[in-house]
Amino acid sequence: MPHRSRAGLSRPDSWGGIRGTEQFRSGYPGTPNTHQAKFDRQVEAMNPDLPITVPVRITQAADDERVRADPAPLPGTDALVEELTATNAPRRNIHYRRYEPGAVPADEPLGIHFATIDHDTAELTAWLVALLEDAAHD
Repeated sequence: MPHRSRAGLSRPDSWGGIRGTEQFRSGYPGTPNTHQAKFDRQVEAMNPDLPITVPVRITQAADDERVRADPAPLPGTDALVEELTATNAPRRNIHYRRYEPGAVPADEPLGIHFATIDHDTAELTAWLVALLEDAAHD
């Protein structure tokens, strides 16, 4: 089975020649066809909703167009965080920083998605420092 990069997957000979914007036509996700149902099963098998024994910080800009916080009708980052929080509730080690729309200035030409990490660096660093200080006192 050949492996392709993201750019390779965008080529006309990839995905059976079907453009990414045409993968999911009307009726999805409510009434998926056979191929869409197979895709759904593969995605479900990759769901990272697992017990996690270390602190995890997830950062999301609400208006990120690449990875959406709440892209109804499909689940997004908000739904993943809810799952992870429920699964890991006894440990309370899932930390979610969701920047509201307009909080992260877009980095041209890459947009909000890639600008979020730079925007979040100070808060992320403070979070890490606090974790290390807590660990030093244990």
